[in-house]
Order: sequence, then C-alpha cells, then structure tokens
Amino acid sequence: MKRCVVLLSGIGVLLCVVVPAVGDSFVLDPYSSTLVDMTAAGIPATSADVLNDPTAIPGYPTIGIPYSALGLQPADWIDALSDGYDVIIVQDPQDPRGEAKTPGDPNCIFSVHRPSRGRPGTGVRSEWVADTPTGTSPGHAADLFLSDAATGNILAPAGEGWTAGTTDGDEANAGLQNPSPGHPSDEVCAYDIETLTSAEEQIPAFEVYFSLAAGSPTLTAIGASPGDILAVGGAHGGPTPVIFRTHFDLGIPATADLDALILEVDPSTLTVVRAEYSVTPAVLGFALPSSGDVVDSAADVILWEPGAVTTHSVVHQPVDLGLRDIDSIDALESGAEVEDDCPCDINEDGVCNLSDLAGLLGAFGCTCADPCYVPRADFDGDCCVGLSDLAWYLANCFPPPPCCS
Repeated sequence: MKRCVVLLSGIGVLLCVVVPAVGDSFVLDPYSSTLVDMTAAGIPATSADVLNDPTAIPGYPTIGIPYSALGLQPADWIDALSDGYDVIIVQDPQDPRGEAKTPGDPNCIFSVHRPSRGRPGTGVRSEWVADTPTGTSPGHAADLFLSDAATGNILAPAGEGWTAGTTDGDEANAGLQNPSPGHPSDEVCAYDIETLTSAEEQIPAFEVYFSLAAGSPTLTAIGASPGDILAVGGAHGGPTPVIFRTHFDLGIPATADLDALILEVDPSTLTVVRAEYSVTPAVLGFALPSSGDVVDSAADVILWEPGAVTTHSVVHQPVDLGLRDIDSIDALESGAEVEDDCPCDINEDGVCNLSDLAGLLGAFGCTCADPCYVPRADFDGDCCVGLSDLAWYLANCFPPPPCCS
C-alpha cells in the first residue's frame, strides 16, 4: 500500500512511502492441496516459501518471501517461523512491561497437526468435527487457535486470527481449503502474525528466523540440525542462512526437530531475550538442562530464558492449551501485545517535542547493527530507521498526543 504524507507542510514537501500491508505470514506443509493448486494456477509454491494472506477472498495466498530470497532450496521445509519481535509474557499476574496476563493462560496463537483432536469442549475439537467431511483427512490443521484460560483454546477471534485483525482463524479466511475426497487438507506448519515480504532473489531487509524440518537439503549444506534456529536478512545478511542458535542452546537433543517457535530478540544486540517452542513427536522423553523437566509431548511448550543463569523449562503442558498429550503443536505465535503509552516520546523524557524528531533524524539510515540505531525510532520494526519511520512520526506526532503534551 502506498501512502503519501506531507512531511513539511510549510515548505510543501510531499513524500510517498510504501507502508507494509497488515496481514499474516505462514508456511504450508508439503502435503497441502493449496500448494498443488497454486502451482497449477501458475503460482509455483513450496514449503520453503513464506506465504501471505490473499489479496481477496476467495483467492490464493500470495508469496511473501520466496525460498530463493531465504537462500533455501525448493525441497526444503520451513517448520517454524518468527520475525524476532515476538512478546513473551512470563510472569503472573503482571509483566514488568505493563501487560497483565491471565493466570493459567499461555497467551498464544497456534495451529495443530492433522491427527490432533484437542480436548472436548475446545475450539480444536469443534473444528476437527466441523472440518472433517466423511472420507477425508481432518481440515482443522489450517485453522488458527487462541489459548483460553476457561476452555483451553478457541478458534482465534478477529484481532488474533487470519489477516491479523479482520477475520477469525478459520482456514477460509487465508484462502485455504477444507478437504474433499481426493483433495488432502492444508496444514499450517509455521506462522507469524506480521507480514514478511521480500522480492525474488532479494535478501530480506529485516531479520527472518526459522527452522527446517529433518531431511531438508539446506541443513546438510550449512551443517545445521533440525533443532537449530536459522537466520537470514537484516544484520544476518545472506543469501545463505546462518545458524543463529543451536539445538544445544535450546536444550534439546541434536536429533530433535524444532517444530514451533515464539522468539523475542533484542534488535540492538541480536541476543535472545527469551523463546518458547515445541518439538515434533519424533524425539520425546528427554530432560531439559537446569530444570530437569521432561518433554514427553509434542504439545509441551518449552521456555528458554538466557542470561546470567540460563533456564529451560516446560512452561505449558498440553492441558494448558486444551490439547491431549498425544496432540502436536504445529505453529506457535505470541498472543501478547505490549502497548506503548507514548511512542512519539523517542528520547523517553516524558515530553513529545522537536528533541524527539531530532533523535529520529540522528538515527536516520541506521540499522540495528549500527551504534547509532535507536529502537524507539524504528516504528515499523524493520531494523532500520528510514523514510517510513519518519513519515509515521510526522503523521502521528504533530500535534503531540495528550500523553506527551
């Protein structure tokens, strides 16, 4: 979407900037019928491509980041995805950053593998029944669910579902399909609530974090395991992915397959603040370092908190998400948002004035790898203070909002 903003109205300067559309990013597993249908329609798509919401419903998803821009091969399979800007609320009942968390609620958006049915009375169980016509495979694996303290989980409502705020989590709202005889269901195997895009063969301007399923050829090419977090784009460069954090860092065996990921990264240092994740059923029954917690379900959610004392623990068990022990989480995203009372106050002095604009201009052109980078001036979160950030500031911070006046 292109938006024109008058930057300096007194001088009459007009700047047109490209503002990313609101939407989602996701990956479909290799058995999904929509990948076959897209390819037949002249939109070749694989499980190594990051897809975005369709431009219209009905319609196919669009390719947000092609596999080539991630340095991947068509036979690779992305099975976990994050932009690194996730927010993980770990304290009950109040996080230090100001967002309350309902005790007992994992506060996450997730999808499940096809065989998963969820517990009775949950959204997963309801959709499993509704989306499984006679003689077909279950179709609920393309739905998005939101954890719920009362019931375990519900179909993700508007604000937490497909298109990041306009529709619920039913697969039809992402251009995905219910199964029919001879037409296998779709399965969302990786998901991020932000719109991640990049041109063909062009390394993303921002960091993209992901893992690859066992058997992906790029794992062998770069000497990685399916339990490693890989990165490309932004400060990580490319086109070849780098190993950002290893399975050892995550406290899981070398043979374990990282299958879902919520990742919170400090953009100024590119260090992990915390991460939540799950693994596939292939390798279970292992104990986590430090806590000794045993991961015995693919619906267990592991929390890793690096620091002076690094901890790994099973922070949520299947029942917390309304799942059975034999169910599997397939994609995982934070349902938390931390509101900034005054984003216009770049220098955090409690006042919004020209000194904040000066701070933005002083950081203009700086990326998160540069000493001059100011995170509060990077409004679009692309790890670079640029024209879109300046346009947003001038469009939203003059006159100063009440919190800063």
